[in-house]
Amino acid sequence: MRSDLHGGPERLNLILTLRDIGFTGEETGGYMRLRLLVEIRAAALADIHTRERQETRWRQNIHTGAAVCPAFIRKHWEVCCMKIMDKAAFEEQNVFGLGAPNDAFARYFAGRSYLNPLTRPEDGLFLANVTFEPGCRNNWHIHHASEGGGQLLICTAGEGWYQEEGKEAVSLEPGRVIVIPAEVKHWHGAKRDSWFSHIAVEMPGEACSNEWCEPVSDAEYEAL
Repeated sequence: MRSDLHGGPERLNLILTLRDIGFTGEETGGYMRLRLLVEIRAAALADIHTRERQETRWRQNIHTGAAVCPAFIRKHWEVCCMKIMDKAAFEEQNVFGLGAPNDAFARYFAGRSYLNPLTRPEDGLFLANVTFEPGCRNNWHIHHASEGGGQLLICTAGEGWYQEEGKEAVSLEPGRVIVIPAEVKHWHGAKRDSWFSHIAVEMPGEACSNEWCEPVSDAEYEAL
């Protein structure tokens, strides 16, 4: 295998892809297929092109005689995307656990969410894994504090959205970290076609409180 696959993010993408699909590289056109799988995963994570447009480009650029068919691309595009609609498949990826239905805060969510506390408030830093079913999101809200405060989101499984008032929505995938300062109005939740979970970290501060505001409208959400 060529040296440009030996290190860095591309090698990580390759390792994850091979692990996910059990690809051995022994089939016809093995090297170019490995390269193709890296490209598929990178494009899926970046979410910058539709599969159909990428499929055309990949097929045009294959010049080694590797038998790369649309079915192969479609299959591995779906594997490489982080979007997960099936709950059982999602729970295999949701390593911090689903927890219990988040009934105490259900009135502030559109759709069903789940909460799995990872620490206790008395431990000094409260962490919880929050899981959203597809299409679920919380209301616009603000973390108030006279000093410090705010929230940290560590994305762990599936795909979601985060948006601050007056700004474009940010796509969330596993490994992404979002720092939310105090006094910033925002919302977060799952994409319409994927389960999503993140660890929520309540940052220490003085006079901390949460203000729940209006729901994210269907029109706002569907426009993403």
